[in-house]
Amino acid sequence: MFRSVPTLSFEHIARAFAKETGSFCLQAMDVPPGARSFLTAALSRRLKRPILFLSPSDAGAEETAREVSSYLGGERVFLFPSLEVVPYETLSPYPAAVHDRMRALYRLCHAREGAPVIVCPVEAALAKTLPPDVFAASVFRVATGEEIDRDGLSRRLGELGYARLPATSDPGDYSVRGGIVDVYSPAHHRPARISLDADRVESIRWFDPVTQRTGTEGGELIVIPCSQVITRRDYLLAAAGAGPGSSSDMLRQGIRYHGADLLLPRLYGRASSVFDHLPGGSMVVAEDSPACLVGAKKAFAEAEENFLLAGQEEGLPAPGELFVAPDELLRTLEGIPHLCFDSLEVAPFGRAVSLRGEMDIAGNEDIRRRTSSSASEGLLLPLVTEAKEWWKRGDRFAVTSLSPSQADRMEELLSRYPLPFVRADSLRDFTLDGKGVALCRSDVARGFRMPELGVAVVTEAEIFGEKTRARKRRGETFASLEEFSLRELRVNDLAVHVDHGIGVYRGLLRRVAAGVEGDFLVLEYAGGDRLFVPVEKMSRVQRYVASE
Repeated sequence: MFRSVPTLSFEHIARAFAKETGSFCLQAMDVPPGARSFLTAALSRRLKRPILFLSPSDAGAEETAREVSSYLGGERVFLFPSLEVVPYETLSPYPAAVHDRMRALYRLCHAREGAPVIVCPVEAALAKTLPPDVFAASVFRVATGEEIDRDGLSRRLGELGYARLPATSDPGDYSVRGGIVDVYSPAHHRPARISLDADRVESIRWFDPVTQRTGTEGGELIVIPCSQVITRRDYLLAAAGAGPGSSSDMLRQGIRYHGADLLLPRLYGRASSVFDHLPGGSMVVAEDSPACLVGAKKAFAEAEENFLLAGQEEGLPAPGELFVAPDELLRTLEGIPHLCFDSLEVAPFGRAVSLRGEMDIAGNEDIRRRTSSSASEGLLLPLVTEAKEWWKRGDRFAVTSLSPSQADRMEELLSRYPLPFVRADSLRDFTLDGKGVALCRSDVARGFRMPELGVAVVTEAEIFGEKTRARKRRGETFASLEEFSLRELRVNDLAVHVDHGIGVYRGLLRRVAAGVEGDFLVLEYAGGDRLFVPVEKMSRVQRYVASE
């Protein structure tokens, strides 16, 4: 039954989702972008249920993930990003994006250990991945004291997409040196060094991937897939038998060629979306649901067009097997309760709205306008005046900067005014239990003021009108595999390594390093020094192009 409520409180929303399930849909109108992240974190803390946050864009999803992490804690918030590959383009997905997706799926699979918030651009939600049963069967743990076969462990890591290299330095790497096995699982912030006594795990130590120095000992190693293409023999035979051609021959040999991710339905019998991984009791939070739906239709239309141009001739799976069609998306959302932060009073995702209303939350545009019109000697007077009002009421007023140096600068500027304030170590802790006015560093770039909960957050970017930060790639900072090909380099060309600079490319060499036989790019530097780059790391090398 349709109910119209002019004003919604946080308590109202939290109680509604605590008791409602199924097709319940609540639409909160004109909530400032910065408050959406805060409310999502507050709902997660209150309801203790998994949340999938849908954003219409990649950049918006990354911004939201950073902000929700600042309010809730990074151990509870995970990004499920786009693969950054055009549909039906025979390229491998960006490795860091795959690692992020696998990490998010793992947390959904183990939601009982702490209900996660998964932030996902709608385009990423459409791209299907491993089925839940296949993913769950691929995850395993290594603990001190258990028996383990070293060669079997190495084989299993290879099946999950880990690259065996002389040294372990990036997520997805592993190395074997006698009774020492190093594994860098994307499930952990640091790689693990497993010491074996025969077949028994004697110890697990965590080490620095740069210095290779070991640190703390203890805990267990959680191994999750590093690739969507798991090269288990039964999977490979199923995919290879689906059709003839060179791709089938490569699959039989366990080769993850560029474009192998397009065969997920043939490897596993089907591919699944992130919605299939949501545990019972999950809810969806959507930012600008009309834009999300438009983005979903556009992305699927692009997949259909590219299938007709290239995929159909190659005999690849149809778009509906690899991507969630818009009508399938609408049917899926019908059975999941969701909260929509919208600006237009339209039916979100075509659903009847159970409850619609506005919230008493303000953005910080007026503070910015008053600051820009203030005299230079009283530049921060509008901010100080606002902060004092919140301080007098005993509420929490946080001024946050993106870096420690910016926070120091803000502290120096505010110290000139008669305003009592403190430096807070954590925005999360201050918004939960703090009082008064505080300065802190966080990844929040969009603030809000919410009298109901007695919380206001103003960012330095809002005060001074600074540009928002540029979007950065996650995790690894080097170029993705699809951005580099050996065809770009000729022997004796100048090449650039991201860590070691410009050298001369001398060709490919097959050699044994640290007991591992493999192919290496050879770069020669001044004095005849040579650098051997494993082909698995060739994304660190690019052809040198002089500036004009």
